[in-house]
Amino acid sequence: MKKTPAPKTLSSLERVSVGQKLAYGTGNLATMIGKQAPKTFSYQIYNIELGVISPIMIGNVIFLSRLIDAIANPIMGDISDKSTHRWGRRRPYLLLGSLLSALCFAALWMIPRGLSDTGYLLYFGALSILFYLALTVYTVPWYALGYELTTDYHERTRVMAYPSFVAPFAAILVGWMYNITYWDIFADRIEAIRWVGSLTAFAMLAAGLVSACFTDEPLHTAKAAAPPPNAKPVSAKKAQRSGLFTNIKQSLACKPFRMLSLTIACILLGSNMIRGLESYVTVYYLYGGEKEPASALLAWHSTVSTILTLAIIPVITQLATRYGKQRILAASLYLALAGTLAKLVLYTPAWPYLSLVVSIMVAPAMASVFMLVQAMVADVCDLDELQYHHRREGMFGAVYAFLFKTGISIAFLCSGYVIASTGFSQEIGGPQSESTLQGLRLLFAFIPALAFAVGIYFIHQYDLDEKQVRHIRDQLDARKLAL
Repeated sequence: MKKTPAPKTLSSLERVSVGQKLAYGTGNLATMIGKQAPKTFSYQIYNIELGVISPIMIGNVIFLSRLIDAIANPIMGDISDKSTHRWGRRRPYLLLGSLLSALCFAALWMIPRGLSDTGYLLYFGALSILFYLALTVYTVPWYALGYELTTDYHERTRVMAYPSFVAPFAAILVGWMYNITYWDIFADRIEAIRWVGSLTAFAMLAAGLVSACFTDEPLHTAKAAAPPPNAKPVSAKKAQRSGLFTNIKQSLACKPFRMLSLTIACILLGSNMIRGLESYVTVYYLYGGEKEPASALLAWHSTVSTILTLAIIPVITQLATRYGKQRILAASLYLALAGTLAKLVLYTPAWPYLSLVVSIMVAPAMASVFMLVQAMVADVCDLDELQYHHRREGMFGAVYAFLFKTGISIAFLCSGYVIASTGFSQEIGGPQSESTLQGLRLLFAFIPALAFAVGIYFIHQYDLDEKQVRHIRDQLDARKLAL
């Protein structure tokens, strides 16, 4: 494999301290809990456990709430980019979003007693919409802050390694939430769900506040250098007052950005379409409807994924520095593709814990994908500044989030129907028919495999390498020195 050029010595502007990286990375605990918990816990609680909402309706509710969330993202990005608050463009919204999202998350699991099935559906739907809107207030500025912490190509990878290192802790917490509700310390199931939801919300709040209070916004990103008088691109003043739709259009006009966004959108579409299937395959295929041992295996999947992800992140950081982000990203996607196809062999009732091998392959690969794509979006922001003379990390983060959240929304719209298409029946309560089990298995493997294959195609179309990024950075620095 061909090596990339040796990294240059970092200046004080490019270097980010370990403390700053850790403070920023801690905020990803709130982001990832907010993204993962409702997608998994809602099926486990509202359908498998309580049986009050069908899988189709859960999928429809999450589709609607994530679609509204996706539409709100560019609006939030535009607001954050144009903010002139004395605390900065990002930190006020991190503080507000941390509080609102934690409160809404706790309320989502503060399930009332004695409602009708329609009542539970309305409660779940209303709180889901409020929660995802609150999460947008936090996540869009948080992503933007990460893009602007440094101007160095490889330092961006190292910055994004920290939130990637934190993400598995969110995964393990979410993975154990269902199992914890079975502990004997709770009086009943409703009380257990309420306590688990509230304590998880507190963890979200604490992580968000750490990132908001202890990550400093770099001054160099507040404004880009003004263009020379004879420059063709948009002037700095015009860029500053560009409207929402103009900013969205200009962001999408960037090919490298489109390829990154489409890659992630495909992966999230495939993986989230079968998100609920993991619980159903484990409970009904591996354990014949026995929920308690199935919940333990699901928790161990999260635990094993966490350990391996934590171990692989420093390795990925070094490999990306040595061989380039795009090459390592493509290799990670191939590994994830192989792992998801291995479900057909490794998910077997005879040895349920053999399924952990799938997590050993897929989880570290997925962590690598998300870490490297975030670092590459930061590179795209430099290309945008070169052309339009304006820094708008918030808009790029928001449009990126809009595309992948739209993918997630469509996935969840389909997810309930995917489960229903197998003939799954909640009324049976135990072992399902052989055709249902086989349908669950096949969809669980082939849907994400197709998504990974399409993502591999898109990432091979990405054409912004280290040499080009450094050249762009040199032009931006020369432009500022000329003022």
